[in-house]
Amino acid sequence: MAKNIQWILDNYKEKKEPKVLVFLQSFHWDHVKFLLNNPSKNKIWNYYFGNFSEIDKQSIGNKIKNINKVFYKYWSKISDF
Repeated sequence: MAKNIQWILDNYKEKKEPKVLVFLQSFHWDHVKFLLNNPSKNKIWNYYFGNFSEIDKQSIGNKIKNINKVFYKYWSKISDF
């Protein structure tokens, strides 16, 4: 979602400060606003996983793989932690 909104803002040149209307539940909007600030990988990790002391960047892939192989297929394609 954040990438789509950023693309619109970057490519819509007819107005100086275009506005984008997005209908999301508040917690989704919080995530989108966070990601639109272009956070570092460490900030992203802390935002989503910082409260889980039992996982770290090296072990999360294997934990996901053991719990849900379908989700792991997508995780391994998008994750670069």
